[in-house]
Order: sequence, then structure tokens, then C-alpha cells
Amino acid sequence: MLHLYSRQIEYGVPEGLVGLVEIHQIGQKKAISIFNELEGEKGPLDLEKLKKLLKNLNFKEYQLEAISKNWDPDISPVESIKKRFLHELELVRILGRIIDEDEDRDFECKQELLLFDSRGKIKLAKQIGAFANAKGGLLIIGFSDERPRKVVGIRKQDYKREKFSDVINSRISPSYDSYIFNLIKFEGKNIIVIEIEAHKLEEPLVVDEQIPYRKDGETKYISENEYSSYKSQ
Repeated sequence: MLHLYSRQIEYGVPEGLVGLVEIHQIGQKKAISIFNELEGEKGPLDLEKLKKLLKNLNFKEYQLEAISKNWDPDISPVESIKKRFLHELELVRILGRIIDEDEDRDFECKQELLLFDSRGKIKLAKQIGAFANAKGGLLIIGFSDERPRKVVGIRKQDYKREKFSDVINSRISPSYDSYIFNLIKFEGKNIIVIEIEAHKLEEPLVVDEQIPYRKDGETKYISENEYSSYKSQ
């Protein structure tokens, strides 16, 4: 996928977006028309209009959400799309590195993390809350847990973005939404990568009336005193 981004302008599609056209498998004429409409916008573009246009490019909901969260009105809509595309390529590169590394405070790999029961939902909320209470990190679903890791992949129908959002909204308090859900193609298989930003408030995030925390490659519950001590370091 990386080689697509290095190609020059082709058939009128803006440079750097040929890969998007191929990845999303849409017609060139349709893509050019949409890109022209985006480039013709003056001033801040209404996000709802942007989403509508990008849906015509076969963008997925999680991609639209990511673009919305990182929307920069000072750059053109096409540059915003290119920025998102480059970010997905960067995630692919990171996955290629992580597959051979031991887990640390920055990432956790799960072969699966199903949300069909309370146990799975609490496990997800605990992982998200732990990274957020620490320094942030990546939760990767679709890699085997133990090294040497294998790319197992996931079934997309089992991992809808809406399910993850519902669990995070209902199981973590206070409210937390500083994460981005990504569905990445890696070695021909679907991988979930959730990017989790550090929680910026003094009050810790709580899951099941406990404080989860990520330290030394482990996710565990800690006391309020431990949390205050870690945050002051």
C-alpha cells in the first residue's frame, strides 16, 4: 500500500490521493468530481457536507470520525483527507514494528476482544481507561497475545465502531472520548487499532468503581494514592 502514495498526479486526481481512489475502489471520474468540489470550497467547510462527500468516496464511518476529530479549518479539505491517509499508512508501519516487540506501557495486543457479554465489555473499558490514565497508547486487536506474534485478524461484523463507543460511554466515568477507532488492513487481514490519548483531567477515569492504570506493560487496578504518585512523576 505504501507505494501508492508516491505516485504522481494521475487522470486528474490530486497528487497523493491516487492511493485513496484505488483503495476505496471508486471510479476515476467520480473521484475527480468530488475532489474538485472539495477544492472549490472557500473558508471552513461544513463537516456534515464533508462527510457526505467522503461517503461518496466509500470512506468508512471510523475514517469520517477520525477526520472530524482532527479537523483543521486552516488547511484545505483535500489536505485533510491526505493527512488521514498518511496517518493510516503510519499505523501500518507501526504494526510492522510492534509485531516483533514485547508489550510495554504504550501498546497491548489482543487476539480478540468480543463485546457479547459483561466480561468482554469490562475488559475493553479497563484497557482504554488504563492507557488514558497513564500516558496513552494503542490497543491492537487481531494480533496473537504471545510472541512470536501471528497476524490473526478479526471479523469486521464482530467489531463495529458503535459497539466500542457504547461500551466506552457506558463503562468509563467521567466521560472520555479522546480515542480514535481504526480498521487497518495488515498482511491481508483486518486489524483494529484504537489510539488512546492521555486523560488530561486531575480526576482519574474509573471502571467498575476502580482505577485502571497501564505500567510496565501491564494493565491493573491501582489505589487513588498510587494514581496520584504516578501522575506526579
